[in-house]
Amino acid sequence: MTLQQLKYFQSTAVYKSFSKAAESCFVAQTAVSKQIANLESELGCILFVRDKHHVSLTKSGEILLEYTEEILRLCDEAVRDTKMAQLMSSNHLRIGYWGILEQRILIDLMKKYKKVSQNQNFAPLYSSVHLDQVVWSLLNGKQDAVLMPRVIVRDVPRISYMPLVEPEICLAVGKDHPFAGKTEVTVEELKTENFITADTSGSPQLNEFRESQWTELGFHPNIIFRTTETESALLMTETGGGVMLVTELMRYYEPNRLSFVSIKDFHMKQEMGMAWLTENTEPELMKFLDFVKKQEVSIT
Repeated sequence: MTLQQLKYFQSTAVYKSFSKAAESCFVAQTAVSKQIANLESELGCILFVRDKHHVSLTKSGEILLEYTEEILRLCDEAVRDTKMAQLMSSNHLRIGYWGILEQRILIDLMKKYKKVSQNQNFAPLYSSVHLDQVVWSLLNGKQDAVLMPRVIVRDVPRISYMPLVEPEICLAVGKDHPFAGKTEVTVEELKTENFITADTSGSPQLNEFRESQWTELGFHPNIIFRTTETESALLMTETGGGVMLVTELMRYYEPNRLSFVSIKDFHMKQEMGMAWLTENTEPELMKFLDFVKKQEVSIT
């Protein structure tokens, strides 16, 4: 029994036709018929009931099909994981990001880095990292570096951090919101608004930072929704579901979706940058971090 035979068998079972199975496998019909006949001979049973118009599986064929689909699935996974192992060798960077804003910044950085990198085989792998997995992914070598707010890894041993930008926090509202035409709102005006925010329970440090925002504002808002995905929060804000606090960088990345308003006498900032495992000194990572150190992230 060979993989080729199983592929021909599966195609014939799906299409219920030797000719259509042959077309899907880009071979002659005689090749499919012969291989299935050899398979039946080896197994000592009939796999298909044949007539002039189509073929159908016998009971033995139905049982073999179940195993065939599992075997071919495992073969595909084996090929995928083997190739991925090669990509994840020390010659390839694994860069993570938390949140949609970090994703946008990373895209800009990597486009610039690719232009100056002397490694012709440079092929970084990008991953969205859940908040509760950020520190773990660095400490366990799942990511070489992660772009994130500094507070997430504040005071975490063995993790180094390089700041990139420290934008102020402002208010984001939908284009149809009454605040959309304003450049500034007062804290008093915000007290009657419904807020949407990210679920920061996965990081005690970030959760503490979010609470400090409310303390700075002087009131705890009516939070109607907490989401683990920043994109979901932005979408709800964009469609008028509420308002949310974001960094000034969002003015640069999402000017067409949302309106951004300053909050009078509110000047909190959120530092963002790149974190990595201190003992990870792979040459490609060091080159990348040296490049990042020289970059300026635009907020205008």
